[in-house]
This record gives sequence, C-alpha cells and structure tokens, in this order.
Amino acid sequence: HGLHLHTMAYFVYGIALLVAMNIPEAQEAWAAVFMVLVFFGMNLYVYKSFRRVYGQRRFKTLAKFWFTGGVYTTLILIFLIGEFLVSFALF
Repeated sequence: HGLHLHTMAYFVYGIALLVAMNIPEAQEAWAAVFMVLVFFGMNLYVYKSFRRVYGQRRFKTLAKFWFTGGVYTTLILIFLIGEFLVSFALF
C-alpha cells in the first residue's frame, strides 16, 4: 500500500508540476492555487485509501493518517537536514 501511495503521489505531483510550469507568469497566483488544490486532493486520496484498505472507522483512520503523516514529515526533515549537512561538509 505504501509503494502504491508513493507511486501515485510522485505521478500526480509530477503531472501537476508540468501543468503549473506551463501556466503563464501573469497568472502565477493560479499556479500556486492549483498546486495547493493538488496537495489537498492527494491528502484526501491517501485518507480514503487508508479507509478502504484498513476498513476502520473515520476517527481511527484519521488518527492513523495524522500519525503517519507526522512521522513521515519528521523523518523527511531529519534526512533533509542530514543531507544538507553532508553536502555542506563535502563542498
């Protein structure tokens, strides 16, 4: 399930970036709004997939969604900072 979610997220965000990059500069605000809508849409997709795969009630699914999202974000930040420090040390 995790592999499916990552594949779907990379695909959707990749397509969204291609679309946003082709929006004229005069309408940059619309590109930002579009990316925010894609982000919330992807989060809704992840929540709904948790709900369908695990077959649990809304509150328990929402708690799992928040917990896994928090752990995921924390780990990404830790590794991003680590990558930044290693890059800085090697440069």
